Amino acid sequence: MVDMNLVEVQGILSGIIKIMEKLKPNKYVVLIVILFISIGVLYFKNLDLKWQLIYEKAIPDVELINYLTFDSNNNVSGGVTGFVLFDDSKKQPRGLRQYSQIIASNSFENGKQIFYLTDIIKMNSLAPRYFDPVTLRVINASGDTITLADTENNMYMIDKSTREVSMVDATKDTTKLVTNQTDFEKYVIELLK
Repeated sequence: MVDMNLVEVQGILSGIIKIMEKLKPNKYVVLIVILFISIGVLYFKNLDLKWQLIYEKAIPDVELINYLTFDSNNNVSGGVTGFVLFDDSKKQPRGLRQYSQIIASNSFENGKQIFYLTDIIKMNSLAPRYFDPVTLRVINASGDTITLADTENNMYMIDKSTREVSMVDATKDTTKLVTNQTDFEKYVIELLK
């Protein structure tokens, strides 16, 4: 990427001017050449700054991690923290980032395991805000999917074979948790291009 400061640009331009003076061309031609070179340097410097900003925004605000493990009785240990990615990209918030953290507890209620969900919201230049944990209860644990629900009828599905977490909220919006740094970077870069 181009990384020049003003002194370097002035040095390049003064060198070009000296060369042009030795060749004794028309003053207007020299002016036009200098103008085009200046525009080119500024364009590439601006392009470099744009990509630097995009890559800076492609860094997640919390650690993305998935360390869920399952035993033969469908008991879960560990947890997952990921970026909430909407299936419908038009519904994806632009001015904030939403993350969710689901932690399996060692507690059981009526023979079913209890989980805790913490929503994390990051708005532009503010620090991430962690909301109070919400209790999730297992409502179905058959097959390869464990389905959790909260008191607001939001459902969280954990695929045991892939360890992926998808969600359907009470308004039927579907989302998934992105827990991989590379996938998150690809999504943000594509969004900001």
